[in-house]
Amino acid sequence: MKEKKDILARFTKPAPNGVALYVEDLVVEDTVVQLFRACQNFQGVIYAKGWAYLARQYGLDGLYRIDQGVGWFLSENKQEWLKSLLDWALISGFNFQTGHFGVYDKKKNLFTTDEGRLEVVDWVFFAKSLG
Repeated sequence: MKEKKDILARFTKPAPNGVALYVEDLVVEDTVVQLFRACQNFQGVIYAKGWAYLARQYGLDGLYRIDQGVGWFLSENKQEWLKSLLDWALISGFNFQTGHFGVYDKKKNLFTTDEGRLEVVDWVFFAKSLG
């Protein structure tokens, strides 16, 4: 039986289903550039497993470098950029700090993992992550 691959991200065009992106797509940096551009225009989405993959594949410094050419997260400095990126990842269900998947409650600043653990989002730690 063929194993089902996880969809990591998606271009929302063409309608109705858009174009699904898998590991073999996101390993190509130019595809990540296109995805960031699509997300900037609300025509792309990165799922929790997609953020996890991008974190492993490119790291925060690599994602920062990629976004400098795109400008998805318009920011004055790296820390502001980092907060924006991590906020999007948390909302999508991935906590960069712990590597866990779950649900983020922005009002309470709590991330509930899929296993039911509560994690307080430590923005100071995130700010130090990029240097």
